[in-house]
Amino acid sequence: KETGNKLAVRSRFKDSVDFIGWYTNKSSNILNISKSDAFKQYIAYHEGWGGFKNYKDNKKVINLAKRVEKQSNDYKNQLKECRSSLSKKKYIIF
Repeated sequence: KETGNKLAVRSRFKDSVDFIGWYTNKSSNILNISKSDAFKQYIAYHEGWGGFKNYKDNKKVINLAKRVEKQSNDYKNQLKECRSSLSKKKYIIF
């Protein structure tokens, strides 16, 4: 309801990414979690905003969040390596 996209579906990539952006932004505002903190953002998603404060007792969610954080760091490093080629204007002719 908050996004105004009444036709959103989980299976559409655009809608899924929109949801993740919305949830990350809300977690940042509600729990004061940095939008770039993949570890805590994942915990907020997994446990919910209300359950976030109790995550330190949950070893399973901590291990999952560490894996998400590692993957996020891998993606950040990959983006750094190819940023210059992404910023160039390219034309694709079909």
